[in-house]
Amino acid sequence: MCNKIENQNNIDLDQLLDKLKSEDLRNKKLMRGMSIIYGSLALIYIALSFLNPDPNIFSSQRLGFLLLILVFVLFSLLFKSRYKKIKEMDYSLPVVDLLKKASDRQKFWSIGLLYVFFISLLADIAITMLLYGIFSTYYGNSLLIIAIIQFIYFAILGLTLFFTYKTWKVKQKPLWSGINKMLEELNVN
Repeated sequence: MCNKIENQNNIDLDQLLDKLKSEDLRNKKLMRGMSIIYGSLALIYIALSFLNPDPNIFSSQRLGFLLLILVFVLFSLLFKSRYKKIKEMDYSLPVVDLLKKASDRQKFWSIGLLYVFFISLLADIAITMLLYGIFSTYYGNSLLIIAIIQFIYFAILGLTLFFTYKTWKVKQKPLWSGINKMLEELNVN
């Protein structure tokens, strides 16, 4: 019976695999590019930290600067890991195994999103430390400065999450839904 289902959906499966390969290629290029960008930013910030030994910089700003470097390194490693995962995708696997791995890779809510959230919180701390140090010299020490920084940061983070979800919904959700539908038709739990 499984052969009958595969034969009935052979064209759909081929189309699905072609879309998957195309999306994987696009994501692989994107992940590699982002890894290079964040790695380069980390190197630039490391170089800047050695070139700017300004004694007027507060220790909180230096810590914020170091945290920002850590954020760049972590994002670079995250994108590199995602790139390797896509690059090592074996399309010669049995169809069910291939589709299960593809479904995990294409879903929106994943462990990778938790890593992004954690790294974003580190970025928030770093940016807050840097900006608070700058603005407190002009406006004095105030929780209002921190509140404004947090409001702006989380507004940007929320908009980013919203637009990322909208992009996923248009580009990857149809593929993810097709993969899951195919798995259901193959009677896979």
